Amino acid sequence: MPKLPPPPPSPTAARSLAARGPWTRIAARGSGAARGSRPAARGSRLAARGRWIAALGAVLVGCAVHRGEWAPEDPGASTATRERPALRLLLIGDAGHRGRHGSEVAAAIDGRLEAGRAEGVATTLLWLGDNLAPARCDGAIDPRIAPLTEVAAAHVRAGGASYAAIGEAEWACAGRSASSVAAQRQPAGAPWSAPAENYVIRVDVDGRARVASRCEGTPLACTIEASGDASLIDLVILDSAAWLAPPPPGSALAAEAARSLAEQAALIAALRAAPGPERILVSHHPIESAGPHGVGGRWPDSAYAFHSEPVRAAVHDGVFVGVLAAHEHAVQMSADLSPAIKRSSRAWITAPIFELEGGASTRPDAWIGARSWRYFQGVSLAPAAISNHAGFAELNVAGDALELVLWARRAGRWRRAALTVPRRRPPHPVESASPGMEPCLQCDTTAPRQ
Repeated sequence: MPKLPPPPPSPTAARSLAARGPWTRIAARGSGAARGSRPAARGSRLAARGRWIAALGAVLVGCAVHRGEWAPEDPGASTATRERPALRLLLIGDAGHRGRHGSEVAAAIDGRLEAGRAEGVATTLLWLGDNLAPARCDGAIDPRIAPLTEVAAAHVRAGGASYAAIGEAEWACAGRSASSVAAQRQPAGAPWSAPAENYVIRVDVDGRARVASRCEGTPLACTIEASGDASLIDLVILDSAAWLAPPPPGSALAAEAARSLAEQAALIAALRAAPGPERILVSHHPIESAGPHGVGGRWPDSAYAFHSEPVRAAVHDGVFVGVLAAHEHAVQMSADLSPAIKRSSRAWITAPIFELEGGASTRPDAWIGARSWRYFQGVSLAPAAISNHAGFAELNVAGDALELVLWARRAGRWRRAALTVPRRRPPHPVESASPGMEPCLQCDTTAPRQ
């Protein structure tokens, strides 16, 4: 008896089959319903496959983060309509990771320097650690970051200031090359000054910057230059990597790391004893972060609880009015870290403290695999603006205000985000509201170093 073809499905069954998705329709080939609408079904299958491939590509390639209030603006454009600042700080972070965006960022920084010269604004460059290429460790300036170093060198030759903090790469390179960390923080030809692992830069109202601290003796003791009416702000540059990314115990560098931590503690003690202008912490690692190094992120090492005891105590007691940092390959800014510190570390600090991060100078996180996935980002900090596209950060000191500025290059255009905070803010009240502090999946994956 010949085999009869299967009966056509009912209208309800046909609608159900179409709603089940491309893989069910593929499995249903040969049925009367599929055979009757083969061209349309093939187009639907191809469209669905395209969506699957696009989704898989996004997972493998990564994501881009760009949140906050941004506006298109040329970094070299005149800012005459805004209040002229007494000081401008331009932050260059993680330059040593040698991405392909160094020339774009260098051109934008050069534009900001040129605009500052035209407006009569004193500008200081701050290199925020990981300044050297960890893949080389030969103390030479890598060609891929040459655009940045050339701009900085021209700035220094013109009489501008340029200072550096050290990060994890400097300690790692010292270990690999069997050299001292001092040789790594100040390599030959570097367009910055780094006289110690921990030191203070004082900037006067005329924009003149100089080293204002000295640490010596056994045990180490530090002194801070007396402050006068001309003092505008102190930049306290600390070596956070000696604590958060130390060399192996017993290694040749372990003693250097111990000395750096002792110098850090002595310098903070001297700051407490010496009155002065508002002080800003400058370090490679941020106090809090919304990137993959924040609490709950892929590599959590940037939270209040993770820092050394002298740094935590200084932040708690209001020694610093703000933080300038990098480490994350992104730019982000926050008016006050107090809510984030409550979430990450269950600590209630005494005064507000802003944070400005600029670690996207050469190799930003946008579209860089797992580093950029939302699942692997920190959960304690909700910044006012953040972007993991190539860019840099800027701090303007104007009168009684501090203007935090982010620059990010997205879709071939530069964009600017800005936030203004007072230079002097009153302490928090004894009782203050707490943010949502729910637990998260990866919040306890790293225990603070004891």
